[in-house]
Amino acid sequence: MTSTNTQVLFRRQPQGLPTEDDFEIVETPLPELGLKQFLAKSLYFSLDPYMRMLMGGGWTFLGQGMTPCQVMVGRTLGEVIESDHPGFKPGDHIVGQLGWKEYAVSDGADLDFKVKPKEGVPLTAYMGACGVQRHHRLGRPEDDRPA
Repeated sequence: MTSTNTQVLFRRQPQGLPTEDDFEIVETPLPELGLKQFLAKSLYFSLDPYMRMLMGGGWTFLGQGMTPCQVMVGRTLGEVIESDHPGFKPGDHIVGQLGWKEYAVSDGADLDFKVKPKEGVPLTAYMGACGVQRHHRLGRPEDDRPA
């Protein structure tokens, strides 16, 4: 496994449509696993309209906006590769607000749900109709209804 973590940082407020210059790709040390946490490798990142509003520059959002040097906000579908958490084991797939980084450490609080794979359904579907949208309709992950 690598010892570095590639991250996409928000660099500045876009003027109009975002461009490559509004972001920065950096290498940081791989995050260390703490007690009752797991390490996930990101497989897919979301790109959603609300993210543009978080960037500011004339667009508005009713929440906290992004600040320069912050890891780009966004939902991630990842695979657990190491775990000290009783609810997550290597090989589990998860969806959550982990940001645009190659590896993320989590205690599960920033997750939307753990993927319960179904035959014939690609993992990418859990970022949309089979996952996130259904999750928000049904409730939190502890709801125990399959997403």
